[in-house]
Amino acid sequence: MKSIRNRMRFLLIVAVVGIFAIFSFSTYFFQEQKQMEQRTQEVQQSLADSQKINYLMSKTLIEQQKFFHNPSAEQGEATAAAIQSVKETATNFANAYKNYPKIESQFTEITKKAIEYEKELGPLVNMYKLVGFTEDEGLHQHIQTSYESFNGVIESVNSDPLKNSLLAMKVSERNYINEPNSEQLSAFKTSSQNFKDTIKEMDLDAEQSATLNRNLLKYEQTINSMDNTFNQANAIRTSFESIAADVSSQADLVMTTANELHASLIEEQQQRQQWLTTLLAIIGGIILLVILTTGVFLIRSIKKSIDSLKESATIIGDGDLSHRVDLTSKDEMAELGLQFNHMAARMEQSVRKVLQATGVLNTSSESLTSISDQT
Repeated sequence: MKSIRNRMRFLLIVAVVGIFAIFSFSTYFFQEQKQMEQRTQEVQQSLADSQKINYLMSKTLIEQQKFFHNPSAEQGEATAAAIQSVKETATNFANAYKNYPKIESQFTEITKKAIEYEKELGPLVNMYKLVGFTEDEGLHQHIQTSYESFNGVIESVNSDPLKNSLLAMKVSERNYINEPNSEQLSAFKTSSQNFKDTIKEMDLDAEQSATLNRNLLKYEQTINSMDNTFNQANAIRTSFESIAADVSSQADLVMTTANELHASLIEEQQQRQQWLTTLLAIIGGIILLVILTTGVFLIRSIKKSIDSLKESATIIGDGDLSHRVDLTSKDEMAELGLQFNHMAARMEQSVRKVLQATGVLNTSSESLTSISDQT
């Protein structure tokens, strides 16, 4: 790198390498920023997805309330379809967020809760099916059959006390079915006991008494079966509420986790941006320092050579043809100095020859002058 050409080539290479390095790091940073933005969008999308889970679960609870308010096979299917939607959506979200294990595990937990809900929903619908969705089905039909049997016997006896006692028991039974709780059940049992006591007080034949007692036993057993079913249904309903609360809690955890990840990504993005800015500043500083140092050294070297040539040209111009340019460098300026010294040497040689010839001419002239004077 002793020649000016090589030094200029070095400056050009340093500049090109510097530009390439800055471009490479800028491209890398751009790709990183793009990935970070994509991850940020994915995390933000999980917020919307968790809200969708809450919406679907709320829809499931609405269908559930409709079922409890008016049990039917169709409403049971609607509730099953709603919780199926929760399960499938949560499963899809869990698969979509495999790159975020914490969010994935929370959506997976929602899927598990939805499966648990499905497992309990089937038996619940079957329980209400056992009770009967209408008055002509299940235990409702047994109650109606028993009541008609009571009426048949009582009509044949034509007993007002029995009619009144049966009517009171029927009212208690309807009150319990409309509002199945321990208070209404106790009221029904009291009315059934009154009906039983009325049967004993009446002067009925053995067949009539046996028929009434047998139907009353079936009637009470049917109501007890209903009560057991309603109790189990209430337990499942409580479990449903617990599952819904767990799903809502998991959805809230997804939102919390997403917010934490978003804050972490923003902080990481800022740190990387600061790191790359510092790195680019260092690389740019190093490149600028190398270019400036090399440039200053090159300028000084050229200026020194030019000053030396100017000084030598002045000295030679003043008449000292023996002066030579003294350049210690080995670049193009040194080659120019050699050519300058060669030119100065040739000029000195020519002047010497001229001076020598002038001396000879002067001697000849003096000789001629002397001869002329003698003659």
